[in-house]
Amino acid sequence: MTPELVSKLSRSRLSSWRDSWRNPSVRYGFAAGASIIAAVVLLGLLRGWPPAAIFCGLAIAISALAYFGPAATAAVWDREIKDAGDLLSRRQPDKALELCHQYMKRNPHNPEAWYLSTWALMSLGRFGDLVPFADRAIVLNAPIETRLMRGIAFYFLGLHDNACDDFSELDLQNKLPSQARMCFGAALVSLRRLDAAVDVLKEAARLGVGRETSLHLGEAYRLLRRPAEAQAAYTTAAQSAYRMAGDKPECQGLLAYCLARLGQWDNAEAVARFVLSTAGQNTVALGTLVLVGLARDSRDQTYTALEQLLAARPSGALGALLDVDLTPLLAEKRFRELLAWALGAQRQARERVLAQRNTAPLGTFQR
Repeated sequence: MTPELVSKLSRSRLSSWRDSWRNPSVRYGFAAGASIIAAVVLLGLLRGWPPAAIFCGLAIAISALAYFGPAATAAVWDREIKDAGDLLSRRQPDKALELCHQYMKRNPHNPEAWYLSTWALMSLGRFGDLVPFADRAIVLNAPIETRLMRGIAFYFLGLHDNACDDFSELDLQNKLPSQARMCFGAALVSLRRLDAAVDVLKEAARLGVGRETSLHLGEAYRLLRRPAEAQAAYTTAAQSAYRMAGDKPECQGLLAYCLARLGQWDNAEAVARFVLSTAGQNTVALGTLVLVGLARDSRDQTYTALEQLLAARPSGALGALLDVDLTPLLAEKRFRELLAWALGAQRQARERVLAQRNTAPLGTFQR
């Protein structure tokens, strides 16, 4: 913790001694201070000091307690925050989160505690719960990584416009990590901000970020109707996924999707079904089967895959349903019903996040 944070912590606690009293270490410290004051008075009485001398001794003891008490309290809290950080480093986010929550009940104004809570929730994959904690941490000037974690949470919640706002802010400050550029580019593709997506994804590819970067770059080029560049990007992504596949369903699903976009329908279907036999809710493999069904004009296969995709990730399937390849299905009632379901799921996801953002985290921390 920086000296500035310790200073803020000390000042905030001076106005809330009742909350401080909940900490046993603080109670012990003040008990020791009271004992010192009592000892000064008793010593003065036993030695026959004049009242003025006893008064001066009391003034010195009280001044020392007032000066060193907040610093000692801050040191206790500093240790608790350090313990929470150590728990996160040891991959024990649940314990770290509990420690931070106990701490924030006593001191709701420490940005580092909110930052560590956000980090713990990110590690636990609790993206909906993360957002209000990140909001509060940002208000308290927590580290810039807090905005990054909030942007990633928005991305996985399917709230890509909110994610892009955070990623754009970080990019303007030259604080966007190279690994986050893939998420930024994918969100831009989802929002059909394709020229911006190409710029972000090309930069991510130049920095050597992730195998999925080429996939999303291929999607952007395809939607921009630049088939040669799209095919080159899909080929690069397929080659990378093939090298990494092994027993990793995420790489195998990526390979299946790229094969479908390259027109290798039989191979794409075989790989996708293999992936689903071990990871039944792999959304990339399900999206592959949607494309295979369309290519073979098999409505049953297409709709079965679409329904499974919606069941696996209701709020995140809207992008697949809005793809230009599925435009011919808009004339069919069954497809329009699925599209309405996906739109409703995304709206509910957004409303849940907004409701959480308008409520104080844990209902007690904000003053």
